[in-house]
Amino acid sequence: VLWKTIPEAFDLGDILTTARNPGAKFKRANGAVYLQSAYPDVFAKVGLISDMDRTQPTTVNLPSSSPWVGIAASSTAYVIVSANAAGLISADGITFTAAPQVIAANSVAYGNGKFVTNAGTRTLQVSSDNGATFQAYNTALPAGAGTWSKVRFINGKFFIFLTGTTTGASSTDGINWTALTLPSAQSWADIAYGNGVYVLTTVSSLICFTSTDGVSWTQRSGASGGSIAFGSGLFA
Repeated sequence: VLWKTIPEAFDLGDILTTARNPGAKFKRANGAVYLQSAYPDVFAKVGLISDMDRTQPTTVNLPSSSPWVGIAASSTAYVIVSANAAGLISADGITFTAAPQVIAANSVAYGNGKFVTNAGTRTLQVSSDNGATFQAYNTALPAGAGTWSKVRFINGKFFIFLTGTTTGASSTDGINWTALTLPSAQSWADIAYGNGVYVLTTVSSLICFTSTDGVSWTQRSGASGGSIAFGSGLFA
């Protein structure tokens, strides 16, 4: 270890918060370094986190080409799905290998110990072993003509909606689904949750739908455009 002279007015272990580059005598600190210095009792419980520079993106080279359409992650695995019969799995999100069982899908979501994929039909594929194998459930969703939207997991539940209808469905395990009825038929786009409210968007209509329980929905005006996310207290 090469120790550098500590600037005057600083002791070894002090943390400097600044908007400028303090120079080579300071080492960039991530949350783990701050945790270790400021909250030693907590650090003793959670341990050291990687010291990599999180501001710099990491290039990930996938082992094959395919029209990849979705990625989901548990605490120990990443799963990527494709519109073709292909899939990839990884333990660290950097090194991926071909999934042992390949399926075609338009989306994948993870929650409550399950990876769930869908290809727009009533059939759902569910994995409880980090994407190594999937079990097909051919009639898990309510009957109806049309294409099912991408499956999402938010606030403890999976959600999926039947495009061009008033039909949706929710599930806590990806296997047993409860039918939902929306106020009007729409081309469903995306769903997010925050501040105690679910927001469901449409592809082109200048409306959205809100719910406090994910069961009863209210139609609202002034929002469309497809995808939606919640962060820092705001929907965007």
